[in-house]
Amino acid sequence: MAHQGGRPGRFSRRTLLSAAGAALVSADLATTARAGVLVDRRFDRMRDRDGWGRHCYARHFSLVFDVHRGRGRLHLPAGLKSTAPGQPIPVFLLDHECRDAAHELHFQVTHGDLRPGIVLHRHDAFHYLAVTVEHRRIVLASYSRTERNVLAHARVVGLDTARHVLRVAVSGRTLKAGVWRAGHPPSMQLAARLPSVVGGTPGVLLVAPADRKPGSLLVSRYVLSARGFRPTAPQSAVLVTGTPQANGDGITVGLRAACDVPASIQFEWSSDPSFTRAVERSAVHRPGPPFSARDQIVLTNSHPVYWRARFVSTGSRAVGISRTQQYTPQLGAGRLVMGAASCAHLWQQPAYNGLARLLDVAPAAPALLVYQGDLGYAGNSRFSSYIEAPDFYFERFTRALSDPHFAAVRRRVPLGFTGDDHDYCQQNNAPPSRFPTWSLPLWNHVHADPSALGYYDVRFGDVHCFTLDGRRYADPVEQPNTPAKTKLGTAQRDWLESRLAMTDASLAVVFSADIFASRPNPDCFLFGWPDEYRRLMTAFMDAQLRGVRVVVLSGDAHGLRIHHHPDPAARPQAAGLSIVEFICSGLSPRSWEPATADDGTLDPQRSVMQHRGLGMIDIDPPGTPGRSVTLRAISGEDGGPDDLFPPLVLDYAPTPDRSLQLRPAPAAPPHFESGPLE
Repeated sequence: MAHQGGRPGRFSRRTLLSAAGAALVSADLATTARAGVLVDRRFDRMRDRDGWGRHCYARHFSLVFDVHRGRGRLHLPAGLKSTAPGQPIPVFLLDHECRDAAHELHFQVTHGDLRPGIVLHRHDAFHYLAVTVEHRRIVLASYSRTERNVLAHARVVGLDTARHVLRVAVSGRTLKAGVWRAGHPPSMQLAARLPSVVGGTPGVLLVAPADRKPGSLLVSRYVLSARGFRPTAPQSAVLVTGTPQANGDGITVGLRAACDVPASIQFEWSSDPSFTRAVERSAVHRPGPPFSARDQIVLTNSHPVYWRARFVSTGSRAVGISRTQQYTPQLGAGRLVMGAASCAHLWQQPAYNGLARLLDVAPAAPALLVYQGDLGYAGNSRFSSYIEAPDFYFERFTRALSDPHFAAVRRRVPLGFTGDDHDYCQQNNAPPSRFPTWSLPLWNHVHADPSALGYYDVRFGDVHCFTLDGRRYADPVEQPNTPAKTKLGTAQRDWLESRLAMTDASLAVVFSADIFASRPNPDCFLFGWPDEYRRLMTAFMDAQLRGVRVVVLSGDAHGLRIHHHPDPAARPQAAGLSIVEFICSGLSPRSWEPATADDGTLDPQRSVMQHRGLGMIDIDPPGTPGRSVTLRAISGEDGGPDDLFPPLVLDYAPTPDRSLQLRPAPAAPPHFESGPLE
């Protein structure tokens, strides 16, 4: 019988080797399949559709992820110049957890610098092993919350747009992997020893290209064989106890939970930490991406309450139970401790040690930690998310919140949020007109605050706390100043002034993501919105003149420093009084930004730069003789003292301090340096 297109009975040596190699690979897969289970996802036989079919899950829901012309397509648009290196975009094959297995990916790429691969042993959304093809190498790497670590690699022929096959076989701690052009003999180039013998969910991976050019991964076939598969248990991506609110004779507190896979969410709470008795449950929430839900509980006593989230996966109906969170109501009768933190870089950053130290040094359990913006720097000039899209931003937020010290704080301390520029968009100091339409709704999937407006207030006995959002309602910083120019927006500013004027508290603590004091660019109340600066400082001083101490805890400008703002009107009755502003930023700062050299409101003994840290306010219980308020800059660095500068102790009541040489706040410079995009 003649072979069409060639001489009868004649085959090339390459064809014979390729056929023999393919037969060996197929035999290996078949042997594994006979011992267990074989998954053979043939995209070349599927009709066009969204997604890659049952069990395939991509957290990055903004991307093109479909079956198109017989190939599973995952398209990545052009990346931002500021992008962090090595950002992974996985597609997990849920409910197929396995250990020893053989994986085979038949694929093409439309751009040779794309880095496709196979996921092995996923532990959670951020921790897994993977083998990728990149830069004339086949690479085994471990992926974590803030980076990836290359474990082994071998040279291969450079990837082009032709069809290729990637094969990975795992047996115990032994891994063998190879990549070859389709139709060529199989070649296993990499042999490595895995860090441990573990199992986990497999899948397909695309690592963002270093040149940031757009491209697609096109998969015609994905084969997986193993001795058996287990369901993927859903896990928490975010758990937050929100800022508590007085509610008649009780307290209302919001709860936030997000899942790492598609799942329904139900909240459970009890006074019993073992959840064996008196368990109450919320309604079942069935959210869409990013699979985040909020509910609230009402408490009528000051006993601790324990809560957790129950997740039921949309696919296999596997159940996952989150770690237990504890909330202990504080009604203001005892010592009140609160923290303020901001500006946490993510990529290639160490853990947020300041959060651990806050718990260690706090003289009482903190009643609240307010996170004041720039949560992982999703949008930034350096190490940003790969693209400006809701899924990439939400993943960045969850990566920052998954820091182990952050998780430990969240398990015991209510967490409030104020957003800042890098939480809302890519452009530094952008006005709300430049925010993507999805940014504010997305931010409301992160927190459990009592308001979706970005600002709210809370009472702890005779202490009244306010949070401010200086971004989402702000006029552009470059807009010429007039009395009408506002950073807070008229509704938020009117709310603050009204609440402050009517409060019967004796201490007001204002948490603001944005600073009032000077910095070497106009993005501060003092320089960018000077009329509003004077208006608000006057309102704060009015409160002090009627006996309400006002303390501001702000963030944004990287550094920890104290300012004493005098009365803008220099009223005789305000002599010796100042509004104390404590700038406490950031958890992982870079080197900016100090006060301007002529800013006489700065406390020179209490100003540090280029140090990690956060702020703590410690308020004596009511009735304490000589009751005081202490402001501490808690170090976030290993070793050394707990405090980055001497704690500032203030009388609880606003008291003139004749030892201070109060000077007016400086006027705006005639021009500004080009501020860093942080």
